[in-house]
Order: sequence, then C-alpha cells, then structure tokens
Amino acid sequence: MAENGKNDALSPSQRRALSALLEERDMRSAAAAAGVGERTLHRWIREEQFSAALQQAQDELFSQVLRRLSHASSQALDALERALREGDTSQQVRAADIILGKLLKARELLELEPRLRTLENRITVEYVNDWRSLPEEQK
Repeated sequence: MAENGKNDALSPSQRRALSALLEERDMRSAAAAAGVGERTLHRWIREEQFSAALQQAQDELFSQVLRRLSHASSQALDALERALREGDTSQQVRAADIILGKLLKARELLELEPRLRTLENRITVEYVNDWRSLPEEQK
C-alpha cells in the first residue's frame, strides 16, 4: 500500500488496521491482527479519513489483482492453445477458462463505470435544470 497524504495523517495503529483489513478474512481477525478492539475498528471505518484511506487501499489492491490477471491471461491463452494442439488437458482448459472469465468480468466492470458516470451526470443536470425551472416559492 503506497503511503500518501490520506495515510500520513493516520496513526500507526490505523495503518496496521488498514493492512489487516486487506489481509484478514473478517473484522474480528483484522482487529486482532492490528492489535485493536473490534469496536475501535468499526468506529474508525465510520470516520471519513480512515474510510477514504481504506477505499484507496482497496482500489490499489484491486488494480494489482487486475494487472496480475491480465498477465495470467496470456498464460491462460497458451494453455488453451496447448489443449487444442495436444488433446486431453482438461485441467489446463479449466484453469484457462477461470482466468479468462475473471479478466473478462473485470473488463466489463471497468467499461461499465464511465457509462454509469455519464448517466449519473445526465440525471444530475436534468435535476438541476428541473429545480431551476421551479418558481421561487416552490424551491
């Protein structure tokens, strides 16, 4: 996790908690790994600065996963090609199918984000325009 302005203002315990939240399977385990109470961890998650740092750390982790999936997709394609050439390699085909499926799903989500943002902007503009067209006494 890269250090930056958002994380610089966090305490060492909060930085440990961020890492634990990314690595552990549940809140209880994350709190124990960070050496803080569960209530403390829940409280921090509700704080704007901590939750923003957590979101950024999750985004960075997701980007790393996407890069690895993208790299692995070449190997998956190689396995598919080997399976086509060499015959019965069902395990290779299954692994290749999983990797490619994950990559394609991630790409769909990435392509959906700007489309969703465009729709949200249109809705906002329409709402503002509708609000502006109201008579002053109805605003």
